[in-house]
Amino acid sequence: MKIPEFLSISGLPALALLLPAITSASDRLSPEADALITETVNAATPHLKSAIRISSAENEGEENFAALAKGLNAFGFGNSPVLPPWLRNYDAEKDELAKKNPRAAEDRRKESIERVERLGQYDIEYLKKIDLNGDLKTDGDEIRKALTAILVDDLKDKLDVDSDGDGRLSLQEYALVVPAKGEVDEDGVDWHQRGHFEQDDANEDGYLDAGEMMGHTARALVGRSLLIHLMFLLPGVDSDGDGKLTETEFSRLSENAAALWSEVSENGDSIRLAEGYPGLYWLSNEKVSSLLPK
Repeated sequence: MKIPEFLSISGLPALALLLPAITSASDRLSPEADALITETVNAATPHLKSAIRISSAENEGEENFAALAKGLNAFGFGNSPVLPPWLRNYDAEKDELAKKNPRAAEDRRKESIERVERLGQYDIEYLKKIDLNGDLKTDGDEIRKALTAILVDDLKDKLDVDSDGDGRLSLQEYALVVPAKGEVDEDGVDWHQRGHFEQDDANEDGYLDAGEMMGHTARALVGRSLLIHLMFLLPGVDSDGDGKLTETEFSRLSENAAALWSEVSENGDSIRLAEGYPGLYWLSNEKVSSLLPK
C-alpha cells in the first residue's frame, strides 16, 4: 500500500514524550475540564473508528491507520479549504472593528486568511497525532489516548502562564501566549489579544477557566472526526460513480442533507469527491453530524 506523502513529514509525537505533559497538567485539571476532555474524546472517537473501519474494508479487514490516511488523501485531506463566506464577502462597513480601527480590522482580515491557508497543514498534524506510536496502525484505545493528550497538552501550554496559580487566565496572562499585532491599549494588550480572549471567554466573566482554554481545540477535534467519518460515506451516494455528487445524490446522505445543499454548493453545481474535505470544511459540527447515521 502506498502511504500518502504527508505521513512522512517529521514531528510524529511519541507517547513517551506526551506522558509528562499529561501528568503535569492533569494535576491541575478542574472537574469541568476533566468532564470536557471526557465528553470530547467520547464524541470524537467513534467517528474516527468508523472511518478507519470503512477505509480498511479492502485491507482484509485489518483496521489500519495507513488505509485511513490513504483514503483521506483521495478526498483532498490536507488541502486548504476555500475562504469561509464571511471572509469571501467581507464588508468593512459592517465590521465594528473597522469603524473604530480600520488598520486593525485589515490586519485581522489578513491574519484570518493566513490561518485558513494553514488549516490543511493543521489537519495533517492532527491526523499524525492519532497514531501515537507511529506504527501506522491504531485502535480505539490509542485514539482516546491521543485525543486526551492533545487536549491536555493544549491546556498545559496555557496554564504555564497562570502566574497566580488559580487555574484560570486573566486577559493579561492570556496575552503572554498570544502575540500582539498592533498598538497596546491601557490594559497592556492589543486588538488581536483582546479579540481572541473575548472569543474564548464564553461566560464573559473576564477570565478563562480550563474548559474555556480548551474549548476551541475540543470543538476542532470533534469537527475533524465528524468530517473524516463523512468523507467515507460520500462514495456510497455517488450512484453513477463519476466522482461527483449532484444535489439529488447528496440528498441521499440523510433526511437533513437536502436543506444543506445550498451551503455545500453555492452555485448548485456538483461537488467533486476529490475536493470533499476542503469543500465541506465550513459546515458546523452540528450540520455535519446531521448527515451521519444515527
